[in-house]
Amino acid sequence: MRRVARSTSSASQLLAWPAIVIAGALFLGACTSSDDDEAGEQPDLASIEATQIGVGTLFTANEDCADTTMALFDRPENVHITGGPTLSGPRGLPDGTYYVQVTAPDGTMLGTSGSDSPVTVTDGRFERCLRLVDVVDQASTGNSGFDSTTDTDGRYQVGISVDPEFAATLVFTSVFNLRSSGAADANVEVIKFYDSNTNGVPDSGEVVINGWLVRVINDLYGYVAEAFTPWNSAVVPGNYSVSELIPDQPNWRTTTPSPIGVTLIEGQDTTVAIGNVCLGPGGAESIEFWTNREGAALITPTQLRQLSERNLVTAQGEPFDPTTYPQLRQWLQEQSSANMANTLSVSLAVMTLNVSTGKVDRTALIHAPEARGANPVGFISVADLQQEADAAIAAAGNTPIGSTQRAYQESLRNPLQRANDDLDFVQAQPCTVTFGEIHGNGQ
Repeated sequence: MRRVARSTSSASQLLAWPAIVIAGALFLGACTSSDDDEAGEQPDLASIEATQIGVGTLFTANEDCADTTMALFDRPENVHITGGPTLSGPRGLPDGTYYVQVTAPDGTMLGTSGSDSPVTVTDGRFERCLRLVDVVDQASTGNSGFDSTTDTDGRYQVGISVDPEFAATLVFTSVFNLRSSGAADANVEVIKFYDSNTNGVPDSGEVVINGWLVRVINDLYGYVAEAFTPWNSAVVPGNYSVSELIPDQPNWRTTTPSPIGVTLIEGQDTTVAIGNVCLGPGGAESIEFWTNREGAALITPTQLRQLSERNLVTAQGEPFDPTTYPQLRQWLQEQSSANMANTLSVSLAVMTLNVSTGKVDRTALIHAPEARGANPVGFISVADLQQEADAAIAAAGNTPIGSTQRAYQESLRNPLQRANDDLDFVQAQPCTVTFGEIHGNGQ
């Protein structure tokens, strides 16, 4: 008895974490492949890396420059400066000696090192951590330190240049803020969570991923921090962009936007949560297995009946209802890409065998970004993808090149084929994640 299946999906109950979570709209990280591509490694397009910082960076930091992600301090005496490469950046500051100045955001001079060049950069890094008040003199009096900012929000800008007049094109700057000058603060925490159900929300029971490299940028002043999750800091209120960086492993996909835009409000604690999953095996066997002796031993009348209930077609677009294993084996081996409905039928049949014999969980999620039943980040259950493929074949059983339904059927064939090759299943737990050579942050 033949049937036409309809794709269905169910929504999971969401249990939000007890925190303010900024996740934004769901982001589709799609991997595409060309017509008739064989299954293989796909590029990781899901993680969107922040714009690379071309050269090294000037950091403001706490005492001994132990924390270079700081931009908000209590008093002038707490501000230290250092510089070098970011964690992800191989390039540091150009070697040489540098002058230092402190200004308000509008350029008003607050302090300068004058004719002294207190900063020496060797091999791309500051030779030592410097307390800012020790290397500049007030613009108003000439005494050690710098004047209070004219900015009502307590903002300052520190810069270094090889030119004492700061007329050179290569000037490195960093913005910092002082509570003693009226700067307000907000608290932000950036976390990564393993989004096992791919819904873009950190649900109860989902684990936190530590050690993921992220970048935080103030929309007005630029670079703020590059750090590993979890990262927590007091910052000035304003608009920020939080980006995840691309790991070495290509099997990771993101389930939330990157970058995430967030507005930090004075006195408010905000958590920015970025979701990811990794892809890997799900227990499937390929067409080669089901056409050899080992696979044949698992195929019973039950499997043949389940296949006959699908809308499978031959290379000529005729219905195919196998009643014996030799029939099935020959059909599997004679698939033809001239009719995409036929190759989709074969991929559907192989997955039906994988599910029917218990090798694959029908509720397992796989990456199928072009399936119509996929969620907003491109994931769908095996069962739902099977049903969608079955309905697509029923709607068009002969789809040669030029057919209006061919591209859609291929978009279902490709993820089914990769899943049959035991690829692209959402893993239950986080996989390994590394970020290549870490270059340090100027300390």
